[in-house]
Amino acid sequence: LFRANDGRLINADVNGAFQIMRKVFPNVSADGIEGVVLRPVVVVAA
Repeated sequence: LFRANDGRLINADVNGAFQIMRKVFPNVSADGIEGVVLRPVVVVAA
């Protein structure tokens, strides 16, 4: 996990993907993709 400056914990893969996207699309803002973020669910196999 990656701890953001504001203290939020972010999955490192998601953070890396966002950083790559910022390089490819320099005008993208975090507000524009915030609604796309999914909350992962833990599934325990019996």
